[in-house]
Amino acid sequence: MGLTLREALKSEDRFISECLKIRAKNRAIIPLRAKPAQQRVLLAIRRMRQAGKPPRVIIVKARQVGVSTVIEAAMFRRCQFTPHRESIVLAHRVESATKIFQIPKLFYDKQPARLRALYPKLSDSRRRIAWKNGSTLSIEVAGEVRGLTAQDIHFSEFAYYRDPETVFKAAMQAVPDIPDSLVAIESTANGAGLFQDLYWEAKAGKNGFTPIFIAWYDDETYVAEPDFTEDEITAEEQELRARHGLSLAQLAWRRNTIRQKCKGDVGVFRTEYPSDEREAFSASGSPVFEYEVRRAYAIMSQETAQPERSEPEIAKTQANPQGEPRLVTTPEGRCWQYAPARDGGSYFMGIDSAEGIIGGDPSAIVLLNGHTLDVDLVWHGLAKPEVLAWYAYVIGWLYGWAKANPETNNQGLLTTREMQRLGYPNLYRRQKRLEGETRDDSDLVGWYTSPKTRPMLFGAAREYVNSQAGRILHRGLVEELDNPHFETSAWGRVVRTPRGKHDDLICALGLAVIALKGDAEGELRPIQPGSLLPTRTRARIYHRAENRPLPAPMTFDELDAQAELVARSQRRLREHT
Repeated sequence: MGLTLREALKSEDRFISECLKIRAKNRAIIPLRAKPAQQRVLLAIRRMRQAGKPPRVIIVKARQVGVSTVIEAAMFRRCQFTPHRESIVLAHRVESATKIFQIPKLFYDKQPARLRALYPKLSDSRRRIAWKNGSTLSIEVAGEVRGLTAQDIHFSEFAYYRDPETVFKAAMQAVPDIPDSLVAIESTANGAGLFQDLYWEAKAGKNGFTPIFIAWYDDETYVAEPDFTEDEITAEEQELRARHGLSLAQLAWRRNTIRQKCKGDVGVFRTEYPSDEREAFSASGSPVFEYEVRRAYAIMSQETAQPERSEPEIAKTQANPQGEPRLVTTPEGRCWQYAPARDGGSYFMGIDSAEGIIGGDPSAIVLLNGHTLDVDLVWHGLAKPEVLAWYAYVIGWLYGWAKANPETNNQGLLTTREMQRLGYPNLYRRQKRLEGETRDDSDLVGWYTSPKTRPMLFGAAREYVNSQAGRILHRGLVEELDNPHFETSAWGRVVRTPRGKHDDLICALGLAVIALKGDAEGELRPIQPGSLLPTRTRARIYHRAENRPLPAPMTFDELDAQAELVARSQRRLREHT
């Protein structure tokens, strides 16, 4: 053996590359030379240990890039050289567990004879290797794992577990939170679910896991002899090449794989061999919005220069002595105006409210042009519900009292009541039959989201997006289109958004579409221009007809202070009830 025992104990990389063997795709037995993608996994684990942290990695990957193999190698080495260590691999089905077991079995059988003599095994039956030093490496089928204890756990193809929540919670209790441990979660994507939740939470730094994405082109063996020239590259291939620096040989492998392994379906290729992490999740499972449409909107928004950011304002200033509502340009603004109000235009506004606290969900306002069906304005950020009503008031006033459809659940009820108190003259009223209840008409302002009406809300947004009814240039809204997926639950087929991801802009878009259609089941079509008064004139006439003056101009500092007083009184009320 060229490698000494001391060197094998000291160097993980040398032990893996010089002592362990694998079965190649052509069935030949070859040394395990860690490829760059595999080295990234080992390096991430090593860095966490060096930092004194328990190594926790979550890996989204393309098919057959060797992630399971390198994780088994790291666990095998620690079991063999460390007495009384327990390592467990959880596979998603029996056939996979049997196949995975062949990896460490081959490691042991084909390692140098001297190491086998120094570290003899007791048995390797029933998908379990047991060493005489008391260590074990077991491959189990993910299921009931309570009562287990282990220093290392590898969740293999986690996205395909039948009950990932139960398995994950129970298995994590078995692993000590020390640097000399390992939890590795790896899988190809499978739409929405716990795996997607954990990955995006890791990206946001919220769960202690290090996220790793391994694309198909990260595997250096995924190449083929091109049978086409540079001039014959498709537009999609040209885009991939520009984004990821792909060679002709890699594009040739992609073409061959789509043709031979994916039955010519590029959608299947994107699921099994994603090019980036967004594609991994958005192309797999049952996404609400069609992939090609999302991709088209993404290209459109990226190629369009974004407008200067602004904020709604209603205050008397030297530049605005009458205190009329307006948008003020500011680098910290949360409003993107893609088209100004046009005289004679008809506009529709969806308002999705949140609590407005730091670390909480943002609120959103999306404004649709009824004639072009374009998204002409987006407001997105943190705001107390009452203050959000003022923002909506300003935007609605600027766009000729756009028909406003606020969601009336939870915090949205505060926004709705404040808009009514301000005398907003054009609020959407929902149909009683949608809720199956007998409320007074005055209580049916806005949209109430329930298990029954939530599919209608997302259905409205889905109809708009999948039909590409109008332009969407706001990048945040376009990015959100990747998040929601369909799932089956006790309520039937429901829409689910992964933890750590948002759908507030999508909800606001759906609310605006419903306001435009007049009903969740109405027809989505442009409004024909009519003989309407100029926008600003209509704004003033609405108030005059209702005998309501424009609200007293207030600074936004005053608005924030007013909203804080309201929030404080609500907290006191809750404390005494």
